[in-house]
Amino acid sequence: MPHDRYRREARREKKEARREARGEKKVLRRETREAKKETRREKREELKEVRRSDLPHAEKRELKREIRRDAAERIRDIRTEKKERKAEIREDRARALAEADPFRWSDAQKHEVNIRTRRVLEFYGDDRNGTWFSYLHIHQIAPSEILHPQTLQELKDLVRRAAAKGAHVRAVGSGHSFSDIYRTDGILVDTHRLDRVLPLDALRLRDSLADHDGNPVERRHLFQIEAGMRIQKLNEELDRRDLGVLNMGSYDGQTFAGAASTSTHGTGIGLPPIPDMILSLVLVTARGEALRIEPTNGISDARAWREDGIERLIQDDDTFYSVTVSMGCMGILYSAVIQVRDAYWLEERKERMDWDDLRERLREQGGYGGGILDHRHFDVLINPYVSHMSTGHDRGRRQCLLTWRDFTDRKRHYAHETRGVRGAERWKARDVKFMDPEGTARTINTAFRLMGKHYINVGHRVFIVGADEVGGYACEWGFPMNRYLDAVDVILGVIDQAVHEGAQVATSPFSLRFVRAAKAYLSPQHGRDTCMIEMPMLYGTPGRPDEYALMHRYYDALIRLRGRPHWGLEFSDLTNEGGLLEQLYERFRIWRDVRRRLASGGMFDNVFTDRLGISTG
Repeated sequence: MPHDRYRREARREKKEARREARGEKKVLRRETREAKKETRREKREELKEVRRSDLPHAEKRELKREIRRDAAERIRDIRTEKKERKAEIREDRARALAEADPFRWSDAQKHEVNIRTRRVLEFYGDDRNGTWFSYLHIHQIAPSEILHPQTLQELKDLVRRAAAKGAHVRAVGSGHSFSDIYRTDGILVDTHRLDRVLPLDALRLRDSLADHDGNPVERRHLFQIEAGMRIQKLNEELDRRDLGVLNMGSYDGQTFAGAASTSTHGTGIGLPPIPDMILSLVLVTARGEALRIEPTNGISDARAWREDGIERLIQDDDTFYSVTVSMGCMGILYSAVIQVRDAYWLEERKERMDWDDLRERLREQGGYGGGILDHRHFDVLINPYVSHMSTGHDRGRRQCLLTWRDFTDRKRHYAHETRGVRGAERWKARDVKFMDPEGTARTINTAFRLMGKHYINVGHRVFIVGADEVGGYACEWGFPMNRYLDAVDVILGVIDQAVHEGAQVATSPFSLRFVRAAKAYLSPQHGRDTCMIEMPMLYGTPGRPDEYALMHRYYDALIRLRGRPHWGLEFSDLTNEGGLLEQLYERFRIWRDVRRRLASGGMFDNVFTDRLGISTG
């Protein structure tokens, strides 16, 4: 149902509910007034009779007191009954209003949700009681141990001890994944202390170096880090050396291992996701061995290779492209050699458009139109609703915000306080989660107008939009370039159906980001240029039957389109029933065979691997 009609019907039903409540209150006031009037009349008559009687003066006085007490008590009862009846009328009215408008929330509900949001944003990680909290406290884990290794040897030793005890092990980074990837009742390995830059000197590299596509790479564009390093620190280390990452997402709080293992990405049809930036890695397996793993034509010289603390060198495409996106299922990623580039500055521009107009432009060139091929970075934010009560240009038109970024030689800061989510958080994180579709549409359109239209800065600073400051969760799905616009239509249909059934309001614009085909076998972008469609929700958005009402609906609709879910976001409904993963990922069987070889015995099994049917224990 279009939500303008929904608003008219809701307004009419609410008006009728209020009219009936006013009528009932009017009748109640009249009945109460008549009852009190009758009580006072009876009191006067009784007092007259007492005065006319021949009773002694003392008895008359006592009788009159009793009559007045009885009358006062009856009036109190009438007033109490009136209060109770008024409360019932208010409850009936509130129930009728809720039925007429399922997105109406009380002040008490709003306050409780906002307090909970503020509390969960303040803390995540492990506390002193042995409990580990993910971001937004979506997952609370009580493992048998929480360990913080600081060296490769410590990491190998703890895995060997776990193997001797038959314990399960899972590695965890910053906990920004909304999925159950890191849940365990065994040993939880916090990797944050593995965050150093490692020298390349220990590696015996080939004379000629190349990336995954065979393009030559200069040695100075190789950078080795421990995989527990946060992306924020990685950018700082690269800055000091006048280097920069090839690409990144809109947040820098994740560890590199967490971002790579879930195929986190930025946007730009010519740029790969983070795992494809890895040219070599060190993995600690279930046996406590440290393996250096590379593609078949890896950067290491196999004939001269020797490395302290690392048992073997494996140069094999199937092994490497399985491990790079393995969600912690094949071992613990210790370090990675990544491809970087010289430092660069980006110029960002934004333009607000009607979605219908942009949609036709995007459809050109087989889904590559609209400027996707013309800019280094290109993404779109789409308002999930259309405002039908606005007085401006956007009335009756779905709005979107187009953003593109390109290299610039102008090393000058064009900053704007309302750039990105940081500047818009004051409109987005307040009461939009409690609004109806019309209110949400108008609020998001206002935010699109407020966001800064021009911004220049060092590359990695331009990518960050501060999404962590508003508190939200999301699901994200990848579609080939010839089908993503059909997926957008389906998503908009799901959102409208949720409104029609009173399930939940989408409280954020959803985004389209474009990523080059990836090599990693279980990357959502594997084998094809991909549009990643992310549907965020503000934390605490009420829903029926629960806060994940829209997430479940998205899954049901998009899995039928054979979309591939992002491994780091919400996909709790995904299973491998009917061989679904083999249908989504053509090299899933190879990936599974590599996992069986590297992680036999079930050390890295958990509820996530059980749900997908990939446990080896």
